[in-house]
Amino acid sequence: MKTTFRDLLTKQRSGIPNWKPPERLLVFDPGETIGWSFFQDGYPKLAGQISWKDNGLAVEKLFDRFDPTEVLHEEFKLYPWARKEQTWSEFPTVQIIGVIRFLCRKREILCHSQGANDGKAFVTDAKLRQWQFYQSDKKHANDALRHGCHFLLFGGGTKRALPNGGSTAMPPDFRGPKRPSASTRGKKLRPS
Repeated sequence: MKTTFRDLLTKQRSGIPNWKPPERLLVFDPGETIGWSFFQDGYPKLAGQISWKDNGLAVEKLFDRFDPTEVLHEEFKLYPWARKEQTWSEFPTVQIIGVIRFLCRKREILCHSQGANDGKAFVTDAKLRQWQFYQSDKKHANDALRHGCHFLLFGGGTKRALPNGGSTAMPPDFRGPKRPSASTRGKKLRPS
């Protein structure tokens, strides 16, 4: 018998006390074609693709439609070997990530990001087919599903953009170190 996604998620997270999946997780694979998927209580409900050419209005409509409690998006990195290819680019991926982060901050939604390769080794097309999540002819929707599954199974997410604009791996109530006083500002502090 093949393992279902729900069975695997339960097994993977069973050792973590009080772990619960996000109530409503909206996932994005940003680019010229934006893949998206929506998970409710740890299970994918819908996935699709939209165009970036409307300056993010379609992304905002997804926020309105699903009212996410958390959002996950794929990170963008300009790799040295791709710099020539990206010369004169409008960087649609970066623009969409900006829209996503703005909407999360405006709506006070916890925003996570994870690397482009996270999940691709484990959440393969074969697994998406086995779990009956795969969508033929929707590569970017499948990538968004892949990101969501990886995030839920392995706690992916390299950053959290907090509603107050901070970006940290710390819990949302973390306040960080206090600002140095005027007497210590500009001086090298010694470890205590």
